[in-house]
Amino acid sequence: MTNQPDRPLPSRRIMAHATKSLLIITLLIAGANASRANEPATSETPEKLDIETITVRLLITNPEGEPIAGATVTPSGMRTRLERASHYGWAEERHGKLSKVETDESGRVEISCPKFVYEKLEVGEITWLVQHEDYIMFREDRSVDDDPAKITLQRGRRIAVTAIDADTKEPIRKNLHASLSGSGGPDEWATLNNGMLMSRGVDPERSTLRVFALPDDGPIKFSKSIDLSEYGNKSRVLLRDLELQTGTRVEGTIDKNVPRPFKNGIVSIHVITGLGAEAYGSYERRNDWSDWTTIEEDGTFVFESLPRGDVVQMIAVCDGWISVHPTVEDLQRVGLEVHQSQISDSRVAPQLALLKDDVATPFIKMQQTATCRVTVLGPDGNPIENAQVYTSPNQISFGGGSTIVGNGYSRRAALLAADKVKDMTWGRATREKFVELGIMSPASSRYMATTDEKGVAEINTIPGGTKDSPLTQSISVHHEDFEQPTGDGPGIRRELNVTFVRGETSEVTIKMQKKGTTVIGK
Repeated sequence: MTNQPDRPLPSRRIMAHATKSLLIITLLIAGANASRANEPATSETPEKLDIETITVRLLITNPEGEPIAGATVTPSGMRTRLERASHYGWAEERHGKLSKVETDESGRVEISCPKFVYEKLEVGEITWLVQHEDYIMFREDRSVDDDPAKITLQRGRRIAVTAIDADTKEPIRKNLHASLSGSGGPDEWATLNNGMLMSRGVDPERSTLRVFALPDDGPIKFSKSIDLSEYGNKSRVLLRDLELQTGTRVEGTIDKNVPRPFKNGIVSIHVITGLGAEAYGSYERRNDWSDWTTIEEDGTFVFESLPRGDVVQMIAVCDGWISVHPTVEDLQRVGLEVHQSQISDSRVAPQLALLKDDVATPFIKMQQTATCRVTVLGPDGNPIENAQVYTSPNQISFGGGSTIVGNGYSRRAALLAADKVKDMTWGRATREKFVELGIMSPASSRYMATTDEKGVAEINTIPGGTKDSPLTQSISVHHEDFEQPTGDGPGIRRELNVTFVRGETSEVTIKMQKKGTTVIGK
């Protein structure tokens, strides 16, 4: 591996084809998680929506204040005026088709955005994604009151990479990809005619790189984790002949206490490089590989190839059971230090195993979950049929984010299916397509149910606590003709907080009101 910073790197513009970045899919998933955490469900379709919009103007310049033409500008999220701490993803069913507009010669652009996140909860800030071939991707919030909102793009570092097979020493020019820590964007890497990988302009602070290849058959081959911090602020980095080898095969077993055959079992994993001993580390140094697989009826599961030399974080869920939280001792065993208070029972945390040999054989401990039986009644006290009942318990990864329990995301599947999903905006249809293609696990549907003729719906596999320390989750109901009253607090959530104990069923009744009785944000 060598670095030749003074030698000009080839232009990305002579590339044979652009490597389809999995990061655009990651951004879609992030938007979905934000939406599920903060927004009510909806059965509306874009054609039915009557969206009140605002026009937002932006000015994109370089560090010298000169306008940048041809920068792609996309709204990727929203914050409300009432609750700046929350973040809402763009959902096509609620906000319409996502706009993607290029700046003109003056560096300016106008984009129509929804005035409300939902109901009358007004948008106060928009998270903008701004990209240009020669500059670092920009992703920050700007107030909708700024006219124009001014954004300065910074020039970035270019990285070029070639790779060889660690066993045969033959060059790898096909299906070669790279993952850089921190926040990237679509088409961050391109494959040139000679098989070299070339990055667009990237932030030098993003300092952990991993290169990998997806063979037509056989397991994924990974490079070692590469620390780019030694190159400082050099604008050009050339890494030649990185050796790629098959990763660690994981052959896991689920707790014998769980009855066989397993039903609807999922294991989702993250391998996050650059955590540091404190289990979190700098965001710009964290490099995440994620995947998911099903659990066989006998309680076994397999991942063919995961990056060697790191720690795999695993969360398992099946009907009625979920993996237990790690202890401080579990973390210390794999070289991580974290205070017990950081392992919160309110969100499911992963169990851990080292990936140091050809094969790892982790054993995942499990515990029972809780069930919620919800009865939905109308204003007259009669049962409401076909109401959607849902909850959103969260799981976390150390050094990563949070998502709905059981949600898995396969980076391999995302790369293989990139051409099929590259133009999709997040929504129900996109989620269903991601599940069909194996990009996402089907687990999110676990926490949705529809009421029967008696107005009853039941959701199981909800994380619970003990009788002395039950866990609280919110339950929400959606129906085309009725609305759930707002809960406690500022009145911006249509939800009911319910406590859960492992192995028990919590029964609640939610009385709906006529749609339009109250309007959130008004």
